[in-house]
Amino acid sequence: MALQNIYLENEGKNFSADQRRASWNSEKIISDSPVTDHPQTLAQQLSELMTTFIREDWVESSGEPKKELGLMFTVHKTVLQELLDQQDCEGLRIYFSSKSTDRVRTNLVLKPVDKNLEELDAVKADETIKFCEAPTECPPETRCPSESFDNLPTT
Repeated sequence: MALQNIYLENEGKNFSADQRRASWNSEKIISDSPVTDHPQTLAQQLSELMTTFIREDWVESSGEPKKELGLMFTVHKTVLQELLDQQDCEGLRIYFSSKSTDRVRTNLVLKPVDKNLEELDAVKADETIKFCEAPTECPPETRCPSESFDNLPTT
């Protein structure tokens, strides 16, 4: 299986915030050559994220994140379309978040942004702006994170 990365042409360049805002809405999409090793590369990057920002006991001895942490989400296209169809929406800002009530729970929040990369709820304070903080957890049959995190020692 080959995967092909696509992105905006100026993504990752060392622009000031004003330069990034000015070009963001008019850039063409760049396509990398298809690759077959991307799943392994992505797994390595996720492991680096886990070991840098996540508690040590949430990482397997191999360096991989425990599956129960729940860093995978699926957003249905109807939800994405509903968010993107809002007036003046040009994209989505995606946040990783976590709630720590009786157990750790990783989550994903999607908020619409305008052509200047400003969140719509900030620039349209008098309007109701739709956002999503309830994507489908993957795999849905195990409802990540599982109860295995309830028994982790606290440090």
